Amino acid sequence: MEDTAKNQLLIGSAQEIDLAVDRQQVTFPMMLKLLYLSLSPQKDLSDYYRDLYRRALAQFTESCGGIRESFYANEFVAGVLLTQKDELFFNIWWDEFKFDTIPARSLEADLNDLRLKAGLYLSEQHRRVCTARLFRLYKTLISSLHNEYYRWPGKEPGAGKAACSQEYAADIRQIEQELEAVRDSYRELGRERGQTRYVAAAAAGTAIIVGAAIGWVALSSGLHFFNSSTGHIWPGVFAGGAIGALLSVLERLSRSALRVRFQAGLAAVFISGISRPIVGALTGMALCVVIEGGLLPFITIPQGKEKFFLAGLAFLAGFSERLLKDAVGNATSSVTGSKKGASADKAAYGDQPIFSAS
Repeated sequence: MEDTAKNQLLIGSAQEIDLAVDRQQVTFPMMLKLLYLSLSPQKDLSDYYRDLYRRALAQFTESCGGIRESFYANEFVAGVLLTQKDELFFNIWWDEFKFDTIPARSLEADLNDLRLKAGLYLSEQHRRVCTARLFRLYKTLISSLHNEYYRWPGKEPGAGKAACSQEYAADIRQIEQELEAVRDSYRELGRERGQTRYVAAAAAGTAIIVGAAIGWVALSSGLHFFNSSTGHIWPGVFAGGAIGALLSVLERLSRSALRVRFQAGLAAVFISGISRPIVGALTGMALCVVIEGGLLPFITIPQGKEKFFLAGLAFLAGFSERLLKDAVGNATSSVTGSKKGASADKAAYGDQPIFSAS
């Protein structure tokens, strides 16, 4: 009676997969389930499952572009598959084991997490390498589970979980170490891709600002960009601040000091990168406004070189935002007659401010 109820349950589950095949919605867990159901000792059921498995496999293979490599366990339901499109699929039925599987489940969760991140944040070439390494780790995990499965031959799966053997625990630790090496490689490759996107966005932002500045001058004074007779100061200031910001980004990149949150996503990295020259341009403009307003009387603008001088200051401000902060601190002291602003800057930036009234 119990076997009849179990068979009816399996047939009902297989019928759901049959509907998924008709709708072309086959998943890897469905295909894996049919693979093991096709091994049923009852010929009528096994024939039904084999036919359904062939149909599901054909549809799944077509959707993924072909299967490159696969690995399955014999005694329990577990398998991993690598497609021709370098997509990784895996599934393990954890309730079939006779021993404690908590460490292995945690390891599987870490493997799956890295698999998803590699698909999201790595380039196609780098994702392919990372996926191949993860595939080998999945195979090793299934092999370790297989070895441990046979260390408890007299224990039934439902009779409670046994403690793991030392050999199995050592296998899990080894896989965790190898996973950490793959994770380090993923971080390095992800940072490189994030830095490339960040620098490209910063360069694009700088080009837009410089192009707008040139267009501004061209429309109003016939491309005489730094001709003192035109009276156009702000285009050079904006362009200088943006160029300084871009040079700052490239300088940090050259000494491996550029940190980018590449896992924030493409849009976030792009916005962060393109905003850097914008901030540099606005910082340069703010510094020049402070100087032009006479709030820093100890800074004298040389006659006849106003545009070059202010554009140069904007460049420096874009390269190092500390210039503006020091200038604001000194301007605050000049206006209020106190040293509160300068003291705050000293606490934040050290004893040698870039702008000094001495």
